[in-house]
Amino acid sequence: MRAALLALLSTTRAYAHRIKHVVVLYEENRAFDHLLGHQKSLHVDGLKGTESNPVDRRDPSKGSVKVYDGAPYVAVEQPRHGYAPYQMKLDVQDNVPRMDGFVEFERAVHKKNTSVADAVMQGFSDGALPISTALASEFAVFDRWYTAFPGPSWPNHMFSYSATANGNTNTGDGYLCQKDRPYPQRTIFDALRDAGHEYVRIYNDSITDTFMESFASHETRSRTHTMDRFFSDAAKGTLPALTWIDPRQGINKTLGNLGGPNSDHPSCCDVALGERLRKDIYEALRAGPGWNETAFIMTWDDPGGFFDHVPPPMAAPPPDHQPACFCLENGERTCEGFGPYSRLGSRVPVLVASPWVPKGTVVSTPRTKPSPTSQFDGTSIVATVKRLFDLPAFLTRRDAWAAPFDWLFEDLDAPRTDAPMHLPSAPLPTPRPGGQPWGTDCDDPTRRMRRSILAFEKLLGVAAPSRLHACAHAEPHWEHRCAPGTMAEATEWLAAATERWLAAP
Repeated sequence: MRAALLALLSTTRAYAHRIKHVVVLYEENRAFDHLLGHQKSLHVDGLKGTESNPVDRRDPSKGSVKVYDGAPYVAVEQPRHGYAPYQMKLDVQDNVPRMDGFVEFERAVHKKNTSVADAVMQGFSDGALPISTALASEFAVFDRWYTAFPGPSWPNHMFSYSATANGNTNTGDGYLCQKDRPYPQRTIFDALRDAGHEYVRIYNDSITDTFMESFASHETRSRTHTMDRFFSDAAKGTLPALTWIDPRQGINKTLGNLGGPNSDHPSCCDVALGERLRKDIYEALRAGPGWNETAFIMTWDDPGGFFDHVPPPMAAPPPDHQPACFCLENGERTCEGFGPYSRLGSRVPVLVASPWVPKGTVVSTPRTKPSPTSQFDGTSIVATVKRLFDLPAFLTRRDAWAAPFDWLFEDLDAPRTDAPMHLPSAPLPTPRPGGQPWGTDCDDPTRRMRRSILAFEKLLGVAAPSRLHACAHAEPHWEHRCAPGTMAEATEWLAAATERWLAAP
């Protein structure tokens, strides 16, 4: 018995240390069915084509809207995906999500434009995503990975690297609704640093808004670099234990038609550019000397409000003793217990590429379950990094519960030599009048960029140029429109501000 246990421990340690470099690409706002549900080459729990949502759940005579394909690379509009809209879209009854409120909710928002509303049921046509489907076919795709929180970007970002949102339920609110107050929780980056690892480099092609300015510690700024540095590090084999890539939110004018936002965020972001980013990162890693010790994880922060047919689990442990809080218009807050933190959100796609991953792997159920109810969610990244690098403790109850996937690198006796050096050609950027990429001539910066302007004004003690300052301070963010051309001006100012912030003592 003792010999068997020692052998098991020895094997576990051996395979864990096969992976010395974890690279995470964290994209935006796409549901599993929306992105991969129509891809017939993938043997996943996708769409049959018969799934539908009623126009009015109380009156079946009004008909329904079936799922359909043909989603454009540049979405017309972002579906609603806050915590409250998701409760209506999931339609939880007797603790069971019915997944039938998507059309009804969006039609209530877009009363005179049913085509925009019904796009909540639309997904990408078979073959429209050659890079993502190639990565899934060549390596691994998860079709039972849920968001850690049934709501928008910011709480889910926080869960993915700190295993808690520390009260946050919305994008843009300060800690416990106190504007600009930083969040105090430890992150996986802190845990790696304390264990003596060169823990992270955060790469961002426009070096704007990595979410790190929202945390109390700004130690990460010394490890924040542009994507040029990533490609150099990959080529030299000098990537650290954990690399976190936040895609470009603004523009990079030196890249021409490839220089628009590549975060996959609906409206103003071109998924063709997201496909190109996934291709470029993979091929850089594949060609680099560290490939045989690398795991490349591609995930999306939340489903973006799009339809998914799989009901998310309703049982997950609250991460800590901080209840979920909702910020009120008068600046106050109401904290409503742990309910919002005890359920998961809809599925998002997750792809994992590594020479240690068997070709064509589909991961549906956890092989390692710390708890009988454990699932794959955003904190599974934290749980897996903890195991791969022998970190001494979990961050919260949530990553201790989440299903890890370090076992994914266990089954092969040697790294694969058949992984392709090159993936198929990425789709061409979506044409736009004037020859500029999408995102370069939007009327105004994204809300994320406006939050960055506010953050850097405070961090640097300077005011942005007048148009940007007015744009960033206008309320409410989700309704305000800025002056034409402000996107380009914001990109340039934020890039300069970020460089100044990084150079600060």
